Amino acid sequence: MLKILGLSCASCYTLKGEARHVLSNDEVNPLVQDPANATNACRALTSQWEADHLWATFSSQVYKDRADASLKGYRTMPLAGFWATAPFIHNQSIGHYAEATASPEERADAYEVAMRELPSPFRVPKINILPVSAGPFPVGTPLAFVFSRDPETNALLCDDIVENRGHYYGSELPEEDKEALISWLKRQ
Repeated sequence: MLKILGLSCASCYTLKGEARHVLSNDEVNPLVQDPANATNACRALTSQWEADHLWATFSSQVYKDRADASLKGYRTMPLAGFWATAPFIHNQSIGHYAEATASPEERADAYEVAMRELPSPFRVPKINILPVSAGPFPVGTPLAFVFSRDPETNALLCDDIVENRGHYYGSELPEEDKEALISWLKRQ
């Protein structure tokens, strides 16, 4: 199993040094590092978490410093305890939610669904849309067109509307290796 993880995931989920305890390099990865595997960019491109913006109180100084230096991207999330965190991807678009009151069995079920979808290159594109009209935006407008705007200029910061795109690492693995990875991560 470690060989599968090492070959497919080692660039972000390390098995060496202190990081092996959480299986993360804890780095912010640039959005266009690997275009074929690029995940939805909108959450990383928002300005709402930057200094003097709406949600600035809830972001760290490290985040604000990275934004000031134009170092936007996604931090590699730890794989330790990964089974309890479905749905996956940074915008939680792969899999389904397990309610806060979910039992361990329900969380495990949510994990299984998400982990079977994650290494698939054949995901049905998920585009979140407005269910009702909101100001100048009609019903059916992709949410990225509403929430990915600069609050001062109203300029669109991101037009990436497919929420569950990217992170296809492992999709080329044989089925038995995918099953071994799913089982191994469940034990972490």
